[in-house]
Amino acid sequence: ALRGAYHNGLLDRPDEILYLVRLLLYNKVPGSAAAIMEEAVAAGRVPATVANYRLLADAWQLAREPAKAVAALQLALAKEKTPEVGLTLGRLLLHGEHWQAAVAPLELAAGSDQAEIRGEALLALGLAHYQRGEYGLARGVFEQARLLSTSRRQADNWLRHLESAQQ
Repeated sequence: ALRGAYHNGLLDRPDEILYLVRLLLYNKVPGSAAAIMEEAVAAGRVPATVANYRLLADAWQLAREPAKAVAALQLALAKEKTPEVGLTLGRLLLHGEHWQAAVAPLELAAGSDQAEIRGEALLALGLAHYQRGEYGLARGVFEQARLLSTSRRQADNWLRHLESAQQ
């Protein structure tokens, strides 16, 4: 019923459209949620904010459309270079094995003041370098991650793996 109201132009306030998108996500209809959100942002019916682009990316991820999720996160990052968005984008790119593309957003996230985000970003960045065969860079990044309590154990595991792989 609400989807029909949207398509007939009866939902015109951003909060109404966002409510519909969240309701569709809750009811496990992410493709429709993403399509409506994308259309609403493009038409200016919902503001093009970082939060709304992240919601769009989440919807596309749930709809198993990673390329569209990446595009939404790139728009969010263009609006505001936040470590959180960088980490999310970097992870998604790593998942798709886009090692080189993941480096820049992960480097941004690695500069976070929050230890948890910084640690996760460093581990992911190390993985990106490792997968590209850049073992020296990977080692350096894992050494940085080792300095943080949130990522120390995983960094140690990677460093041991690198050591054994190079022997």
